[in-house]
Amino acid sequence: MATAPGVNVPGPPGPPGPPGSPGYANPVTIYKTSHALSRETHRAAEGTLVYVSEKGGELYIKARNGWRNIQLGDLIQSGPSTSAVSQSLSRTGAWSRPPKTQSHSQTSIKRATLQNGSHSNSHNELQEGSRGYQPIYNVLPQTFNDVPGVSVTNTFANLHTHTYQHTCIRPSTVLDLAKYVFSFSRFPHLYVSLSQLHLVALNSPLKGDMRGIRGADFQCYQQARSMGLTTTYRAFLSSHLQDLATIVRKADRTDMPVVNLRGEVLFSSWMSIFSGNGGTFNPSTAIYSFDGRDVLSDPAWPEKLVWHGSNAVGIRLTTNYCEAWRTADMAVTGQAALLQTGRLLGQHTRSCSNHYIVLCIENTYVGNTHQ
Repeated sequence: MATAPGVNVPGPPGPPGPPGSPGYANPVTIYKTSHALSRETHRAAEGTLVYVSEKGGELYIKARNGWRNIQLGDLIQSGPSTSAVSQSLSRTGAWSRPPKTQSHSQTSIKRATLQNGSHSNSHNELQEGSRGYQPIYNVLPQTFNDVPGVSVTNTFANLHTHTYQHTCIRPSTVLDLAKYVFSFSRFPHLYVSLSQLHLVALNSPLKGDMRGIRGADFQCYQQARSMGLTTTYRAFLSSHLQDLATIVRKADRTDMPVVNLRGEVLFSSWMSIFSGNGGTFNPSTAIYSFDGRDVLSDPAWPEKLVWHGSNAVGIRLTTNYCEAWRTADMAVTGQAALLQTGRLLGQHTRSCSNHYIVLCIENTYVGNTHQ
């Protein structure tokens, strides 16, 4: 009688093996090039944090319409000489806290917030009588010689004779920053510990009809808030209610540099813009819109002129401000500047029917606006 072949019956499971080495999930996706990052734009969820290793390493966070760069500080070299610094920065929250200040006149802390989308109640915050918006419109004396410490004949200070150190967030590792970002339900507050005034463009060019100076101010306010900027921004325009040079409060006009959205110096101070030379600046220093585009290179602004409605020292030109920024009539004119010439107050008279750049200035430096 033939014998049936043997059948292998599985035995009971063996004992569990030793535990593996500890690990962690890295919330940061790493790409070698920005080109590789761009290919993933449509697939990445809003709020995704990525690191691009080319160009020395850059950090980006996914916004609604693309990627936003997160500016990092100076590289902290590894080695014995910097171990103390690294240990200090790696402590929880040590790099995110602002330094203490002695008085309001000393360097304060400015807080900028990267928000996930826009504030739905930004319009409600801007109702008549609301705190933080009602601007005080000023009239400048018709000669700067009437303003203490300012003269049209003053020599314009060379922007390169002073160095302004832009203090940035300096996490010891990208992972530290990722942990900080994801520890909030919304994006975190980023602290910048230097008194400075930001000059930023609206996200699209406008004709001369801006619904008046209050309408222009409201657009500056609304777009700043939608990007999480908590200080007040006003339109860089003269009108029937104000001369351009008086928009920034007196206490902040002489000792704070005017910088772009990335903290790069455009002017040594607010008053240096109105020293009589037409607001000379280095045109190779970019002026960014609230959504991060360079208005001098981006095709969304085909004509590189900026409305201002002023003469070369920031006094209103009543015949050239588009009827107080209420008309886009082709026959009415407004004063504008051609940015490629490196003069923010250049004197170019143009029809109010043109779509030009509109700038916004952070009109008051306020420390610790969220408390």
